[in-house]
Amino acid sequence: MKRSAAVRLGGCGGPTTLDTEGPTPARASRLLTDAGAAETNITTVVEPGGPNPSPPGSVPQTEPVGPEVTMARRADAENSRKGEKMPTPSGPDDGGARKGSREHWERRVCGRHVRPPRYARTMIFRLLRVVAAVLLPLALAADCAGELPLTYVSLGDSLAVGVGASDPQEHGYAPLYREFLERETGREVRLVQLGLSGETSERFVKGPGSQLARAEAALRKSPGATVTLSIGGNDLLRTKDGAAAEREAALVRYAENLDLILKTLREASEPPPSITVLALYNPAPGSFTYEWATRMNATIRDVAARNGVRVAAADRAFQGHEAEYAHHARYPWDIHPTDRGHEALARALAEATSRA
Repeated sequence: MKRSAAVRLGGCGGPTTLDTEGPTPARASRLLTDAGAAETNITTVVEPGGPNPSPPGSVPQTEPVGPEVTMARRADAENSRKGEKMPTPSGPDDGGARKGSREHWERRVCGRHVRPPRYARTMIFRLLRVVAAVLLPLALAADCAGELPLTYVSLGDSLAVGVGASDPQEHGYAPLYREFLERETGREVRLVQLGLSGETSERFVKGPGSQLARAEAALRKSPGATVTLSIGGNDLLRTKDGAAAEREAALVRYAENLDLILKTLREASEPPPSITVLALYNPAPGSFTYEWATRMNATIRDVAARNGVRVAAADRAFQGHEAEYAHHARYPWDIHPTDRGHEALARALAEATSRA
């Protein structure tokens, strides 16, 4: 009796008949094992058939046979019908490779080790670098465009510059007020310092290179900026040896100049800037400055109200603290604020801003 042999292989792909050129079932199984198929996936079935069956107990015939090799479309689907789970290759099949290692790039496909081509991985990594190089700057630019720094323009005389402070760049009222604005808004604030020591209201508005002209240019570049103005102290000091009539005339000119300054600043940009004017403090209580500083502050508040501008009450902040806030008590020729005085001016500006 002749025998027919079927060698069934569990793997991937559709049904395929392997032409073994007539080997025995044992040899066919060995060929499949050498090709990389797991032994657990090979089943050899020998069935009796034909007119000459072998007698019982005889030695199996070794004549060549044509084995039919069937490869299942999905090995796990066939095993699931039997209620079994497809065994996971291990040991020498995967080399004990740790997941994520270089060897883990290799994967078993139909009993063979397959690794992605090296050039493919190189091209993928290069593509990722190009994408990152292009998109990251665009993302940063978009983020920065949405959070441009705010602008604070400091105008006026030596007080605006920070004279009297131990370090005008750090302890003048302008940098201190900028810090307040950054805390208040949660944004970066850029300080544009245009103040000039010895400035009077008259010189502030005169000429093409005046402080007023430079302030207009700065505000056109930064619409809606914050502005502080300290002006008037030098107008008053220039009349300290003059008659009362001369001081009256200086006060009238100051009111006209201040009105022109505020109107020009408000019209410099759209939206208009947010402006705060510092009232004058009196560094020497009991001297002639008390009366005229009081009258000038009344003028400041009147002109500011007509122009819709805030006033920071520096006069009230210094009252009772003149010896601590101004150098005049120790150095009669110096009327500028101390570090504590500049802090008081910055607080007065902050309070005026908070009330708005």
